[in-house]
Amino acid sequence: MQHPGVDPARVGCFGVEAGATVAAAVSALDARVKAVGLACFAGTQRALPGVAQVPAPAGRVGPLELCGLLAPKPLLLQMPEADPTIALADARIAARRVQAYYRLAGAAAN
Repeated sequence: MQHPGVDPARVGCFGVEAGATVAAAVSALDARVKAVGLACFAGTQRALPGVAQVPAPAGRVGPLELCGLLAPKPLLLQMPEADPTIALADARIAARRVQAYYRLAGAAAN
């Protein structure tokens, strides 16, 4: 499906918390998505926010693994300083781990 006002080379996907789980899963599986933004999503926790929305990977992958599947697509990870579910220190650890996945994929700049 194509819309005349959409450039297929510039399609992105963004989600917050449970929506980030959906955005990450869709973006990992759909080559049409060229860039991804995830907010309040990546920490060192194993549980996926909003597992009911994406039940298939529940228990088998966590946020970090889903982020790894996104490489080499450009990825923006956002985390507020006072998230009630993911501590900022955990988010920073997670960001470093995701950076390692991207380096392995040869996409450190993304």
